[in-house]
Amino acid sequence: MSYKPDFAPQPRTSFNRFQYKWVLFLVVAGSGFLSIMNLNIVNIGAPDMIEDFQTNASLIVWVNLAFVMGVTVPLLPLSRISDVFGRKRMYLSGAIIVPIGLILSGISQDLFQLVAARVVTGFGSAMVLANETHC
Repeated sequence: MSYKPDFAPQPRTSFNRFQYKWVLFLVVAGSGFLSIMNLNIVNIGAPDMIEDFQTNASLIVWVNLAFVMGVTVPLLPLSRISDVFGRKRMYLSGAIIVPIGLILSGISQDLFQLVAARVVTGFGSAMVLANETHC
């Protein structure tokens, strides 16, 4: 005598290939948009930063320049490094480094800390941008 369960096993439901591609597209496009927005958002807050840090506009420009340098300098080397270590690993590492840099930017007490945090954010954005066309 054999035992038969009262219920039949249910088939697994999962994304089909079309749905998966759209989810991947939205994540990658969203991260690219946030990287570009991160560059331009500083211009909106520049007058408040001048007042809060008690500095002038010529020094606040370094906040944007730090991000630009953090993105452009490591971009090509990170593309090669991601070929060696894997694009997914580098993309996800960049997606973790960007919020860390943004948190550091938010808690910075002076202009030097803000510039250093923007370099960290730019480096994370470079890791994302170097790999987002290859996902």
